[in-house]
Amino acid sequence: MMYMPLKPIRRGSKYFILSEATTGYVYNRILYTGDCDDEIFSIDNIIRKLTMDLEGENFRIFMNRFYTSPKICFDLMKFNFSSVEQL
Repeated sequence: MMYMPLKPIRRGSKYFILSEATTGYVYNRILYTGDCDDEIFSIDNIIRKLTMDLEGENFRIFMNRFYTSPKICFDLMKFNFSSVEQL
């Protein structure tokens, strides 16, 4: 359970979710537990864990600027993903 003071409902769970854009089908999700270990919840590791079951499927990943970096884009290209980022 997380406390998020700026949200209308202040207590809840935080998930990182990879879903299909048209239907909303959830491919994978990660529950954020609030651990302080930066290695586990680095953006690179989150994206890698979310997409590892879909390697080689030639999907296009859409991300907002929180998840965008050149390293992430190159890592996705290595596994046959294309990406569209908001800058």
